[in-house]
Amino acid sequence: MLAKINRYHDRREPRIVLKYGRQAQCGPFKVVALAGRHRGPFRAAVVVGTKVAKSAPARNRIRRRIYEALRLCEPSVRDDFSLVVVVHDPKTGTMAIGELQKALAAGLDHCQVR
Repeated sequence: MLAKINRYHDRREPRIVLKYGRQAQCGPFKVVALAGRHRGPFRAAVVVGTKVAKSAPARNRIRRRIYEALRLCEPSVRDDFSLVVVVHDPKTGTMAIGELQKALAAGLDHCQVR
């Protein structure tokens, strides 16, 4: 799981990132990044809607898997970036962690976060 300092816990900042950030569609999810919103380590949020998975445990499982893939990509992510990962495909819950990490890395490269 991604460290608490790297996660958002309010709704205001991710909405700003979604509105003004740079987007990259990479497989089952979309990565949105915005630079210079804060000082310190990068922050990230994962959004999984009810259209992706109806039950809360399934949505939470997908969210935890994306946070783990972000944790594995963490050394290559620059500081002062704000990230939001929006999941569109229910297959994300069953993909291998290596595939998730590869797709996430491609999205981060496209948004020039690395």
